[in-house]
Amino acid sequence: MSIEDTIVQYGEVTHVSGDVLTVMVSRPDACNHCAANGACNTLSFGRQHSARARNRCDAKLGDHVEIVIKSSGLLKSAALVYLFPAMMLLIGALTGNFIAQKIGANMNLFSVLSGLGAFVLSVVIVYFVSSRPNWQVLPEAVRISDSPICSGGDSVPSAN
Repeated sequence: MSIEDTIVQYGEVTHVSGDVLTVMVSRPDACNHCAANGACNTLSFGRQHSARARNRCDAKLGDHVEIVIKSSGLLKSAALVYLFPAMMLLIGALTGNFIAQKIGANMNLFSVLSGLGAFVLSVVIVYFVSSRPNWQVLPEAVRISDSPICSGGDSVPSAN
């Protein structure tokens, strides 16, 4: 894995469960230029958020670690979380419309109900797929850092 196709973040380990860590990280400076920055800060209660990572460096609670994710893994995750439900909503609505035409029912009602049903199904699928330990998408804690320096020079506050 070359440095060009990875994203690196630094944070503090706040929980250890087997070989999976929960790491408190700061949002990168690039987030400040994103159009959705306000929504992310509101939903995550500021610049801090937690990330799960596979423990490749034998980190312990309170350690400061470097976590790495492949860019392709991040794109796969984004597609699963955003594109899959949107496609299921559209496919469900079109299917409901088609079925309503065949049986002579209210097309709008069938489109809405089948679209919402497909969307809810997709959210359930995303939940189960994302909750299993998929090591190809999960970031990896690759090194214990000596200092609590995060991306952009911010230090990670203690979880105490």
